Amino acid sequence: GVTFAPFAWEQASGPITLTDQGAVVHDPADEVSEDGGEMGDEERKSRGMAHAVDPIAALLRMGLLPRCRYLLEVGKHPACVSPVLATLAACARHSAAAATAVARCPRVLQLLVSMASGEGGEYPPGTPAGAIRVLRVIACSAPEHARRLGADGVVTAAVQSAVGAGHKTAEGASLWSETLRLWSAVARGGGATPSVDGLFPLLAPMMEPSTASTALAFMPLPCVISNTLAAVRRMAASAATLAAIPGLCTLTA
Repeated sequence: GVTFAPFAWEQASGPITLTDQGAVVHDPADEVSEDGGEMGDEERKSRGMAHAVDPIAALLRMGLLPRCRYLLEVGKHPACVSPVLATLAACARHSAAAATAVARCPRVLQLLVSMASGEGGEYPPGTPAGAIRVLRVIACSAPEHARRLGADGVVTAAVQSAVGAGHKTAEGASLWSETLRLWSAVARGGGATPSVDGLFPLLAPMMEPSTASTALAFMPLPCVISNTLAAVRRMAASAATLAAIPGLCTLTA
């Protein structure tokens, strides 16, 4: 309302920290008052105003990620899968620290990879694309996450899932778009990606003009493919340039 006056961002939220097990540390100010007793109405209202400054960080500290994992891993209700994946993507997009919290939450990354590859059980249509979207946001947040996803073969698993779905339907085109964006994000972060030469026969048909019935479904694909190939070429050129510098390999060994 008109009387709402939030605290400063740093004072209200603070950094997102993790335990050794990957869980987000709770804010003690949410549990007890300043004198160590039970919180009163005014203190609860004050904490509510602080949470409104940074709701994503507040939700992470309240244990949102384990609840999301439970809904995807155990619940698997068709009506909640897409909203939960969107919530994870929003958390990962919040900041590098929040993306690290999503990536390090126990079993979340493995669960997303299994959902992206279609091996996580029965999920509603569009689930692989949603899971790959979360992985792509995580890969974009920091090079260390991109390299981890590349080393785990996540891009290859996503490509295999997209190949099985095809590209001539709206669902298949969405899956291919997210797969190529993940490929590009991992390549930009220095992670391992599949060989472009080996996958070019699969990508070439998507670059051709589509028919009227499927134009809307995979219209963004040519642009996404071009951007992905450009990112892969830039990373390959950078690696070749560094390798050609005399004495650099010996210096960095």
